[in-house]
Amino acid sequence: MFESLNEIFVNSYYKNVTNCKTHKGYIVAACDATGISLPKTKEFVKDFGCVKNQLGESESPDANSSIIFDIYNDIILSSTVGPHRTSERSMALHHIEKLRSISALQNKKLILLFDRGYSSMELIGKLMANGIHFIVRSNTRWLRGKNCRGIQRIRQS
Repeated sequence: MFESLNEIFVNSYYKNVTNCKTHKGYIVAACDATGISLPKTKEFVKDFGCVKNQLGESESPDANSSIIFDIYNDIILSSTVGPHRTSERSMALHHIEKLRSISALQNKKLILLFDRGYSSMELIGKLMANGIHFIVRSNTRWLRGKNCRGIQRIRQS
């Protein structure tokens, strides 16, 4: 329900605001995720799970949350919450699908910013396939060898 309400808000904002801030015509948005400690209830433990440490399970269930945030207009474009084992990358892939389904963003040019944990050929391929420009921070080891060749193959297809 929260995702649907946010989609209504995003559509309304970008269709009605005439002075939307951009960088050279691009909406610039950043993606990040964080863990959330939840109250200990049977429902939360069942739906989100508990983080295990060297002593066993923690006292409270945890969830992972992720957003894509328009950094110039202070708007959350997409958000999601999932079990604590949900990866940042899988949530980012969900965001990309969501962004392309929001009607007000259909004809907008986007640049998405990602931190180190997001580096993956799958993510880059999905961004390129959807015509989304991106900056992904990664270490030099990730950029060597097969990943560079993989990016070249994606560009050619």
